[in-house]
Amino acid sequence: LESIHRAMRDEAYVRGEVIVREGEPGHELYLLLEGEVEVWAGHGGPRPKLLNRLAAVSYFGEMAVLDDETRTATIVVAKDARVASLAGERLKDLVFSMPEIAFEIFREQAAALVAAGVDLLAIETMFDLQEAKAAVMACNEVRGKIPLMAFMTFTQDALTDTGTDP
Repeated sequence: LESIHRAMRDEAYVRGEVIVREGEPGHELYLLLEGEVEVWAGHGGPRPKLLNRLAAVSYFGEMAVLDDETRTATIVVAKDARVASLAGERLKDLVFSMPEIAFEIFREQAAALVAAGVDLLAIETMFDLQEAKAAVMACNEVRGKIPLMAFMTFTQDALTDTGTDP
């Protein structure tokens, strides 16, 4: 845990300040240590929608980092905040070396999707059996009767990208 702490950068934000913007590349995970933030879709557009309100201690930004995609929401400070950030590559290293971190991240994502009313949970493009196992277990913990599908990616040699024989 000490190495994680050393790898994080601590920053202060004031009310109204934007921490991340929807559509921008996502290269960091954020840990909200103090304060509150709002999660918006379409922030600054004609029909902004408040998706969630997060209070300390919680995290955000993991989806863009783990999926190598752009940010899916804008995070705006609602109450002066102190935030620690962790570089995406470091997060990926931690997820592979500590499966319990992956489980918690997958569980949070699945819980948010279930709360939003999805009809199906789909786990796609898994490269590692341990990662897939963590995702399935996390989804099973929160999904209720919602169907779950999981897909793996294999090399031409029928191995996972991390070299595991299925």
